[in-house]
Amino acid sequence: MPPFKALFSYLLLFAFFSTASALAELSPERKAVWSHLLHFHNDRPLIEDPAFLLTESEASLEQLRQLSIDLLLSDPASRCRFPARYITLVREGAIERAGLEECTEYQEFVRRVPVDTISVIFASEHLTQPSSIMGHVMLAMSGDNANGQNVEHAASFFTTLDFANPASFIAQTLITGKEGYFIVQPLSESLNNYLYTEQRNVWRYPLELTVSQRELMQAHMWELGGTDIPYLFQSHNCATLSLDLIRLAVNDPDTRRDWVSPIDVVRYSDRHKLFSEKRVLASDRWQVSMLQEFMTDEDVDLVDVWISDDRPDTGEQPQTVMTRRLAKVLARYRVTQGQMPSEQYQRLSGTFSEWESTELELTDYRDPLKSAADAHISLGYQHDAGSDWITFGWLPAAHDLMDNNRNYFGESTLRLSDIRLRASTENGRVQLERWTLYETLALNPWNRLTGGVSGYFHMRFDRDPLDSLKSDLGFATEGGVGVSIKPARDIGVFALIGAGIRADTNNLDAFLHPQLGMWIYEVGGMKSWLRAGTRPSTSRDSRAYVAFDHSIEVLSTGLLTFAAERAFLDGETRNQLDAGFRYYF
Repeated sequence: MPPFKALFSYLLLFAFFSTASALAELSPERKAVWSHLLHFHNDRPLIEDPAFLLTESEASLEQLRQLSIDLLLSDPASRCRFPARYITLVREGAIERAGLEECTEYQEFVRRVPVDTISVIFASEHLTQPSSIMGHVMLAMSGDNANGQNVEHAASFFTTLDFANPASFIAQTLITGKEGYFIVQPLSESLNNYLYTEQRNVWRYPLELTVSQRELMQAHMWELGGTDIPYLFQSHNCATLSLDLIRLAVNDPDTRRDWVSPIDVVRYSDRHKLFSEKRVLASDRWQVSMLQEFMTDEDVDLVDVWISDDRPDTGEQPQTVMTRRLAKVLARYRVTQGQMPSEQYQRLSGTFSEWESTELELTDYRDPLKSAADAHISLGYQHDAGSDWITFGWLPAAHDLMDNNRNYFGESTLRLSDIRLRASTENGRVQLERWTLYETLALNPWNRLTGGVSGYFHMRFDRDPLDSLKSDLGFATEGGVGVSIKPARDIGVFALIGAGIRADTNNLDAFLHPQLGMWIYEVGGMKSWLRAGTRPSTSRDSRAYVAFDHSIEVLSTGLLTFAAERAFLDGETRNQLDAGFRYYF
């Protein structure tokens, strides 16, 4: 081999092994920050846009970091596109500082979207919108802009809802990924939509971050703008992106869980002691419901009659702080919901302006952090019509009626891919008892001032719920509406009428399902449900049933559950008893 070729080969090998060594020597702290910058999870990028990763080929985290170094060294202007990577590499000493002052568009973003304070914004669940059935989370930035004005913006990640082709929508949001949008917009637009249009409560948690942490988050938000980001309901949603931005700031080296819900972002920040305070922005509908708990029926009637009068200067006006507060929020609720003419509201506002301004302390009235975790596993025992079973359940996301739902607006259920198996104690036979693909139920208490409708919908594979020993596994979908009432703070009653279709290997049946019941919150973290109704069986006859459920909280992560059900048909009865323990995580 000629000497110059030998030298050239030696240099190539030297460069290769030097680069490989450098890539292998990344410290855990640097690997953590780059996994957050490039949105890696389980050793793969969740954002696969080649313009973001700088390559169309599969590459490791270390290789992608090296590509960023190579780009910034060969094209210094690229720091204007990737300011967060530039800031990180300067801090690591991998490249020299050149400054970002010449990046005119990025500097305009910095001036317009100041980050003197960054907060977590959590909006409560919206059970009629599939993308928000577990709530919504985003980040809010506030501070003085270049003109000295205090401004607030929101950074949010979402997708569009298109139900023209339900099968395609489900496949995209759960499997292939649907086009997502990361936007920064005025915070008021989001808050007005949540509070007044959708009547959702909002919690705001300012984060205690250093200047350098806020600077890095701001720079990374700029990098995400215009990037092709897929939206996957269970693995890459508003919660995962918001959490990745927070984890980038604190450089958390731990691996996050696969399924992250909006409330998990709040719990994470609380667990890492990032909150400086908590603020509650309650919707008008919630305030109307809450205020009535502390008022007499006569006071409520006075407020209702007064704001309904087209001449507010006549008649008996509310006089107490509570009744005047109720009048304000009830009038605003009705005008935003189209139940009151704007001219009438303007006349009322003239009177409101003469009253002393009051604010209610709602910080501890409801707290999403006190609700049960979004996932649990369960182990239990079941006696079903003379047979004994060991049961196992896994709910990867959301909650049901056995949980403590005091911190929700009403009693609700949300199940996503809820699986329940059982094994016979006699022969060890394992049976899939139920697989709930999707279930939502909302028992919104009816209120005489704001109304309220209850309803439910589910899709699942199950066995005949009144004869599970004999029936084949079938697919059922069912929905219904009704009303629920809370005669007391810890007691509620409901009545629902549902309809559905169930299909198995032998039958395809449509059915009606009327039911009524009640719930009671008791002392010692206990809760009870009593339900009765009629359901179809595989014999196509309707069977009446009565069911009782009871749960007891065990510390903050456990729940003891007990259930008993008796079904009746042609003089025969069938009994089922369940006892189990849930562990929340």
